[in-house]
Amino acid sequence: MTYSYQIYHSIKDVNVEDWQQIFNQNKSNIFMDISFLLTMETSMKAVSKFWYLIFYNQDKIPHSCVALSTFKTDICLFVNDKLKEYISFIRKKFPNFLYGNILFCGLPISLGQNNLIFTSAANQETIIKLLNHFLDDLAIAEKANFIVYKEFNFSECQQLDILLNLGFLRGHSLPVNHFKPNFVDFNDYYHSLRSNYRKEIRKSRHKFQQAGVNLIHVQQPQKILELYTPEVHKLYEVMVNKSKTKLEILPITFFRELVNNLPDNICLTLAYHN
Repeated sequence: MTYSYQIYHSIKDVNVEDWQQIFNQNKSNIFMDISFLLTMETSMKAVSKFWYLIFYNQDKIPHSCVALSTFKTDICLFVNDKLKEYISFIRKKFPNFLYGNILFCGLPISLGQNNLIFTSAANQETIIKLLNHFLDDLAIAEKANFIVYKEFNFSECQQLDILLNLGFLRGHSLPVNHFKPNFVDFNDYYHSLRSNYRKEIRKSRHKFQQAGVNLIHVQQPQKILELYTPEVHKLYEVMVNKSKTKLEILPITFFRELVNNLPDNICLTLAYHN
């Protein structure tokens, strides 16, 4: 099977019908939703460049799409602990060692999801080979130091085995915890737990109340925009700066654009003290 591809420099320009045809077979990956990609592109354009490709078979039927981006980051994020120790030693003398401009098959954000999706009819190996040729040329044009395919789970990694033969190394992504929402509400979840877990939750909730802290959940887009102020965003920035491992610091525009572009998928939870 032979493939061709169409390149777009903005998600606003992609063939929406073809993109949606592929996306509809991958609905669990909201991070390939056009509205989410528009949020990323709009809020991160000051530090990243973006490309979008749609792959077609010989009959011009769309079989795959991908989002690509550039971002300057720390290569230590993608290596094992032994290499990290070695790099840290070198950085004592050369502080900028292995901070590079990376060309991502993916986005400049850590979400535990990849941005390369296929239809069930796609020949994944052929498409990946073609994509990698494009990335090689693009990396030269953009003066990228590294090409990174991110972030694939264990089963998805099997489709990328061909890259190991092309000189790529497999590394670990940042840790991700995924909790499936199989419960009607928190009380439903609470009553499904064993008694010793429920006891710990009761103690925690009691401490919360005793400290004068209250939680509110806001789903109305306009109300979220009113509440998510620069002062609230600074709480996020403080926590990111405390983090041992970080890829990106998202600007306030990212969160506000999320509300504008995905209003039905957003909830803001706030903890108030007194």
